[in-house]
Amino acid sequence: MKKKVVILQPVPSHYRKSTFMHILENELFDTFLIAGESYLNIKIFKTEKSVILPFLKISISRHSFYYLKRSIRTLKKINPEIIVAGGIDFHLLHTMLAFFIFKLLKGKQFFWWSHATLGNQGYLGKKSRLFFYKKSDGIMVYNQKGKENLLSIGIPGHKIKVIGNAVNEEDYGYLNHKLEKNYIPDIPFNMVFIGRITSYRRLDILFKALAIIKQKSDLDFSATIIGDGYLDENKELVNQLNLSDHVCFKGAQYGKHAAEFLRKADLLVYPKAIGLSILHSFSFGVPAITTDNMKIQMPEIELLKPGYNGDFYKDENVDDLADKILKWASALKVNKSKYQENCINSIKEYGYLPDVMAKKFVRFLEQKKK
Repeated sequence: MKKKVVILQPVPSHYRKSTFMHILENELFDTFLIAGESYLNIKIFKTEKSVILPFLKISISRHSFYYLKRSIRTLKKINPEIIVAGGIDFHLLHTMLAFFIFKLLKGKQFFWWSHATLGNQGYLGKKSRLFFYKKSDGIMVYNQKGKENLLSIGIPGHKIKVIGNAVNEEDYGYLNHKLEKNYIPDIPFNMVFIGRITSYRRLDILFKALAIIKQKSDLDFSATIIGDGYLDENKELVNQLNLSDHVCFKGAQYGKHAAEFLRKADLLVYPKAIGLSILHSFSFGVPAITTDNMKIQMPEIELLKPGYNGDFYKDENVDDLADKILKWASALKVNKSKYQENCINSIKEYGYLPDVMAKKFVRFLEQKKK
C-alpha cells in the first residue's frame, strides 16, 4: 500500500498548478493537498485531490495571524505518514500546530518546502526557526542560495534538497510558441515590465533611465508595462518626463495575452527584486536586467548570468541602468538568437520546469521515507 503524503500550503497557487498536478499524480505516494481558499489575493486552482478550507484571521496589534479551519481535523482523517508544509511562517498558526501534533507527538515525518531565507527576526525568531528546521525530516528549497543559508545555521546537507521552481507549462514561451530569432530593425527596441505595480517595484527608476536614454542616445525604443496596481502616479511621472510616446501601460494580462507581449519583447527590465518573472521572460528567450542588490532578490535570480542572458545594474542608479539598457540594445541587434538560446538553456540547465521540479520533490521523499 502506498504511503500517504499531505502537502499543507497557504493556498493552491494557480501559477504552480502544473507542478502540483505532477506531484499529486505521482505513482510512488498517495498524495493530497490541503490549502486555503483565499490568501493575499492569490489566484487558486482546485482538483479532486485537494481539500480547500476557509481561513480564520486573527489580528493582534499590527500583526495578522491565520488559522486554516478544520485543517487539523482533515489531517487526522487522512492520517498521512508524511506531511510537507510551506516555509516556516509563524503567522500561519495551523502549520505550527500541525508540526507539534503530527511530528512531535505522533512521530509522523514532517518536511518543509521553503525559500530558506534567514530573515530579520532577531535572536528569538532565528532560534525558533532553527528548532523547526532541525526537528524536521528534511527541507526542500528553491535554489542553491537557500541551501547555503541552511548550511550556515547548522542544518546538515543530507536534510536539504534543491528542487528549483517553475510556472505552468502553458506559460513557457519556447514550449508553446514560435519565437522570432532575429532582431527586426524597423521597429522600436521593445522593453517590457510584467508584474503587479507597487511602490516597491520602483518603476520610477526605469522611467528616469529611459529619460536619460532619450536625451543622450538615438535609440528608438518603447516600454510596455504589464500589470495593475499603482498606475496613476506612474503615468503622471511618464508625462512629466515626456515619455508618453514611448511608454504604454497595458494593465494586467494573463495567459495568451501576456504571451503576445513577451513574444514581441527584446528585453525585460525589473528595477527591484524580480521573482518568477525572470523565468517567464527567459522562456520566451528575452534577457533581463535587474538590481544587483542580492539581499532583496528572490530564489529565481540564480538563473541570471551577467553577459550571458541579462545583467545587473547598480541598485537605484538610473545612469547605470540606462547604460545597461543601451549595452543590451546593441548586443541584441547583433545577435538576438544567441541570447535567446542562452535564456532558454538556463531554464533547462537549472531544471526550472514543472515535471523536473515534481520529480525532485517526489524522489527526495522516496529517499527519506521510513
